[in-house]
Amino acid sequence: HIAFTLSKYDGLRATEIAEVMDTTVASVESLIHRAKTNLRKRLSRYYEHQW
Repeated sequence: HIAFTLSKYDGLRATEIAEVMDTTVASVESLIHRAKTNLRKRLSRYYEHQW
């Protein structure tokens, strides 16, 4: 969730996040994608017809 937070709330780009987290850009993109998927799943029970 750190990568997602850095991306969405702090406005950092994947390259910047990768540098901060000492990982690859591909890894950051994967982490952000998984965080979005998990968030979508959790919110879907409250907003079933919105997705």
